[in-house]
Amino acid sequence: MSKQDKAKIVVNFTTYNGFVLDADKAVAIMEMLRGAEQFRSRYSNNNTTQHIYPFNGDATLVEFKYLTDEQYALAKVAGKPED
Repeated sequence: MSKQDKAKIVVNFTTYNGFVLDADKAVAIMEMLRGAEQFRSRYSNNNTTQHIYPFNGDATLVEFKYLTDEQYALAKVAGKPED
């Protein structure tokens, strides 16, 4: 195994819920992801393989949705939904 310059960490979001951020912070996250690679584990035939490949900004992975002040205020008042 070769020595790496920096440790590598896989970051997985385990929720399908979104996060609300100020626009400049959301753009900063996307800028950080620009240099990221994707990681995926696949299980098949009693064997797990791990794959690393370039992140191309695929829209199915990341979606930006602009909220108006009114939409934000209404959603904030509604709070967390009951299960």
